[in-house]
Amino acid sequence: GQEGVYLFTWLPEEGLSCLDCNYPVVQPLEDITYQLEVKDIKDCFVSNAEYNIVVKPETFVKLPTTFTPNEDGINDVIFVEGWGIKELLEFKIFNRWGQVVYESLDREEGWDGTFNGKPQNSDVYVYQVKVLTWRDEEIYQEGYINLLH
Repeated sequence: GQEGVYLFTWLPEEGLSCLDCNYPVVQPLEDITYQLEVKDIKDCFVSNAEYNIVVKPETFVKLPTTFTPNEDGINDVIFVEGWGIKELLEFKIFNRWGQVVYESLDREEGWDGTFNGKPQNSDVYVYQVKVLTWRDEEIYQEGYINLLH
């Protein structure tokens, strides 16, 4: 590729957004060393560089402890949030009697505080979440959510 008067060549191609630009976006899933060759278009000089990328497998699951489904557009729906999550394997919310009031495998979808179309009472609810990380490890987490009207 050409950025003005310089040619950039990156290897290997795993995890790179482009192989011939000067600032590729790097998203490898494991430790990797990239080689960069830069030369001018007249082939007068060549420069090589090496970049060692160390990937720290950080994954965490985070849910708010409180939410207020009062349709004011702020904190009305509770979602599974976090970092390094490849797939949602389980997301369940239970009321104090152990009844499942919400269940989904879609991270874009969240609980709006209703069950069978009816708003649920201000109370403490239990959630259970299981996710798959990008390293194909499962993480399980449970905790409490305060629903406040």
